[in-house]
Amino acid sequence: MEHFQIALAGYRIGSDLLVKFGLKAALAVLVLFVGMRLASRFANALRRGMDRAGIDPMLSGFLRNAVHAGLLALLLAMCASFAGLPTATLLGAMGAAGLALGLALSSSLSNLAWGVLLIFFRPFRVGDYILAAGVEGTVQHMTLMHTWLVMADGREAVLPNAKVGGDAIVNFSRRGQRRVEFSVGVDYRTDLAHALGVAGEAVAALPRILVEPPPEAYADALGPSQVDLLIRAWTATDDYRDAHSQAIQAVKEAFNREDIVIACPRREIHLVRGQG
Repeated sequence: MEHFQIALAGYRIGSDLLVKFGLKAALAVLVLFVGMRLASRFANALRRGMDRAGIDPMLSGFLRNAVHAGLLALLLAMCASFAGLPTATLLGAMGAAGLALGLALSSSLSNLAWGVLLIFFRPFRVGDYILAAGVEGTVQHMTLMHTWLVMADGREAVLPNAKVGGDAIVNFSRRGQRRVEFSVGVDYRTDLAHALGVAGEAVAALPRILVEPPPEAYADALGPSQVDLLIRAWTATDDYRDAHSQAIQAVKEAFNREDIVIACPRREIHLVRGQG
């Protein structure tokens, strides 16, 4: 091969230097291509292993993405070294760019920080029914930036993690049980002890109501035209809606059988005749 030189910006670059640089660049591209595929496969294999081990999907997804990002950063540094680029200068430039980007995306970084905390402390899991940031729904999935909830009417809510973590979180699914609670008003002439017993027995007979803790019935308040009875019982979280509806229906039917009058709003009007 004949040697040649290229004049560029006052510098003379020989063919040997070009060949050497081309080989380094080709090696860097090859390492980058192969390394990206291997990093992706390794991260996916790690995710599958954590899923088989029963690790929470949110935590396993976060660890998978963190490992994948770390491997890519290491791969870029290796490729820069193979290409003959000054890695110290490259890392400094990346750091400065990262700082500028962080200042511009401070709110997004807040979501990111809260996402990491939520994933590690895990106040809820995928599939839990929660109340967060004023929105109630089932956790569909979660990323480092947002939490997806499916609401009871089928709508999907996307909540920034900063709002989710910065407010109270109510988890209805964590303990596996929920309390069914409702009130019913009866006439003032009703035998309260009898009505409370009928209500408690009707709710306790339902298949979705738990035996322990046992159902409870109380006289709760004296209203303008009725005495309010409060009925409480426990059920499995997944059975809550059906158990709540069936309990109300059971009490209504039991009161009908026992001739217990459910009070309706009533007003008394007194007419006073004027003199003369």
